[in-house]
Amino acid sequence: MSYFENKCPNCGATFINGDTYCHTCHAPLNYEPTPQEALLYGIKKSDWHLFIDKNSSRYVDIFAKNEGKKIFFNMNWAAMFFNVYWMFYRKMYKYAVIFLVVSMLYSIGVTAIAVSAVKPAMLEAEKIIAPYAEYLNNTNDYNMAFTDSTVDMTEALNAATKYDREIDKIIGKMSFWVITPSIVFGTLFGLLADCIYRSYVLRNINRTRGGTSGWSLAGGVLVYMLVNNFIGSPIIAYITTMLLK
Repeated sequence: MSYFENKCPNCGATFINGDTYCHTCHAPLNYEPTPQEALLYGIKKSDWHLFIDKNSSRYVDIFAKNEGKKIFFNMNWAAMFFNVYWMFYRKMYKYAVIFLVVSMLYSIGVTAIAVSAVKPAMLEAEKIIAPYAEYLNNTNDYNMAFTDSTVDMTEALNAATKYDREIDKIIGKMSFWVITPSIVFGTLFGLLADCIYRSYVLRNINRTRGGTSGWSLAGGVLVYMLVNNFIGSPIIAYITTMLLK
């Protein structure tokens, strides 16, 4: 239990320090909060709890410990693994849109760098298969090779096997250079998420209702799928094709 909470002497239910009555049994409360307990950034802590809603004790505790710091780091695992979904769930719509744009540009940039890095290896792999390309293409397309071909079938198949191995290595390297920065990016966001959320709450605590929304989360999933499938993925595919030419 957070030190910003207490127990109702009548029914034992938890109440937020600063409440004047128990929200479970409605008994009057005579608890007198200290100035430290009563305010956070000049705002009643009970208002912070009401605005944040789900898991409010965690956030209020973290914000209180870091009061006065412009930037602080604290791992938010939900934000790290679900980032934009977490923001939609917390109704941080503007932040979610900004994150979508930044993450899409980040993914495009990382992919472009990774593809450029493996391009020399791709060209070398193409040299392995080049002398047998026509033979193997016709074999694959028609399930038979040219009967008048002068290419040795064993050499062609060995070249194809070697080419496949090289391509697998290249895909492995490219995946590493794409996934690793993404993990770093997600971890950094997870460390900054509580700080970003604090800014959101301070901006909106006196203007909107706050809280969480399952419908917003569902909408966020839909928005992410649309942006990724119709904007992000096609751009990445186009850039990859152009860079490998």
